[in-house]
Amino acid sequence: MRKILHVSDLHFGRIDPATLEPLRMAAERLRPDVVIVSGDLTQRAKASQFREARDYLASLPQPQIVVPGNHDVPLYDVASRFLRPLSNYRRFITDDLEPWYQDEEIAVVGINTARSLTFKGGRINDVQVGRVRERLCALDPNVTKVIVTHHPFDLPEGRSSADLVGRALMAMEAFVACGADVIASGHLHVGHTGHTAIRYKIPGRSALVVQAGTATSTRERGEPNSFNSLSIEREQIAIERHVWRPADRSRSNDTSGARRRRSSPQRRSKSSVGRTGGGSARHRRRRWGRKAGSRRRSDRIQPDPFPSRGGRAMAEAESVPARSGFGATLRRDAWWLELLPVVLLLGLFGLYATARAFEGRYFEWGPYLSPFYSPLIDPEHRWWPFSPALLILVGPLGFRATCYYYRKAYYRAFFLDPPACAVGESRSGYRGETTFPFVLQNFHRFFFYLAVLFLAFLWYDAVVAFRFDGGFGVGVGSIVLALNVVLLSLYTFSCHSLRHLVGGKVDCFSCSASGRVRHRAWKWVSALNERHGLLAWLSLVSVALADLYVRSVACGAIADVRLL
Repeated sequence: MRKILHVSDLHFGRIDPATLEPLRMAAERLRPDVVIVSGDLTQRAKASQFREARDYLASLPQPQIVVPGNHDVPLYDVASRFLRPLSNYRRFITDDLEPWYQDEEIAVVGINTARSLTFKGGRINDVQVGRVRERLCALDPNVTKVIVTHHPFDLPEGRSSADLVGRALMAMEAFVACGADVIASGHLHVGHTGHTAIRYKIPGRSALVVQAGTATSTRERGEPNSFNSLSIEREQIAIERHVWRPADRSRSNDTSGARRRRSSPQRRSKSSVGRTGGGSARHRRRRWGRKAGSRRRSDRIQPDPFPSRGGRAMAEAESVPARSGFGATLRRDAWWLELLPVVLLLGLFGLYATARAFEGRYFEWGPYLSPFYSPLIDPEHRWWPFSPALLILVGPLGFRATCYYYRKAYYRAFFLDPPACAVGESRSGYRGETTFPFVLQNFHRFFFYLAVLFLAFLWYDAVVAFRFDGGFGVGVGSIVLALNVVLLSLYTFSCHSLRHLVGGKVDCFSCSASGRVRHRAWKWVSALNERHGLLAWLSLVSVALADLYVRSVACGAIADVRLL
């Protein structure tokens, strides 16, 4: 028999220190043959966090199979994220992104699913699958084959398929063809045990899917900290989930474990979790060092019998009548009226902004410069033959197009995806924002940095708009441009990304550097963030009116009125 210890999502940088020593002691008592760590060793991929993770992993039993997670890729360090995303991981943990362990009974291979272009999701490619397939297919059929990734191949009930690793079906077909027995992952901070037959429907074989919760992080998802242990014998695999119980400073075996019996030594088609022929599944609840009985497990994984840190059990959701088909709904109101203002306002703005961006004229008059053309680059067409607005369009357009509020607005109004709350949509599947071009939505926080840079130019233009003939003056255009930049600033600084940067990632303000200042800034941004939708529309109207005013004055349609 072989025993595997499966831990995941340590998140050094946001750990609960009280869990570290009990986990280490539990690992020593279990005496695993190999420890697998399925990603997210750190919270923000900082060198100090990787150093802590390295030192702690060194205290756990060896050998270890470790793979990176999406949190092990730098988030705010843009250059490192795209040029050397796993440099700290390679420096402190391992340079091997496809680690391998094999003995007479088991073989374990790790796969890196973390990517720079996705902030949360993961992906696996053809080259990785090909290398793993070569290794697995060459093994003796009696060897139990375990694959370790950070992002999951199966999900607990009720989770969106967008949480699956990208290209999961392609990879799963190859893995199952080579006789994979277990696929272990993390990422969701939720313990889950299932099998591949239901989701993938690949004939002839089914593999166990084992998902670990977070072992040490404070970033819980309604479940206490936990880890898994797998006991692998020739004809069966038993899985137990060990749950942290802070009340008595110990860990207990949860009932979320599963036992799968193999069918026959010759065929070894793996039925799992009691859902296919030849399989059985059991719950096991016991304290370490004390043996207890077992009971029959139903087809569905039961709710966690142990309470969360808050001491309250999770309530079951009330069922509602199913809706299917585009436009199907139980709503009795005229829900489609919500879409008309969005279609009208965003549609008109899009047409006007496109026409003005390509027009290339009437963008400047006296001290006034249209916000559509700021900063003004090569207006005399020395090297750029097209409209100067096209040179700077990516900044403001990217920020608004990826804005969380605008995404909801135009997804509903123009894509009808969904048309409204509790209204059926046309598509049958959901991939989230993981495919092109929607994957670019993940760049919103980087467009926020660009937006701040553009604000600096617009504030400069607003100040210049009060200078007439070398002295101070006030015209209607001065007020229009000043009001516009104020609304644009309020919209930009009410952004969700700024709220996260200022304090959204801080667990304890009083424990962090400059905590009081950051807390005040976070409260200020949070107050603005409550009005982010309103500011989005006001600033959209103001920037269009500011451009229209400058154009009207520049082309002679109206005359600017001097107030001072």
